[in-house]
Amino acid sequence: MPHSQAATHPQQPAPLRAALIGSGIAASRTPAMHMAEGRAQGLDYRYDLIDIAARDGG
Repeated sequence: MPHSQAATHPQQPAPLRAALIGSGIAASRTPAMHMAEGRAQGLDYRYDLIDIAARDGG
């Protein structure tokens, strides 16, 4: 095996992050659905909810 191939190591892909941003979205099932599909595809995937109403106090 050539030296250049022996010295290389496969790199792990960077974690994927996504988010749903909105107001009054706390009950959204979107994050759970996306994360389940990410796991099924073998991805390091995180999908967050960013509820503007909750951050602003209403």
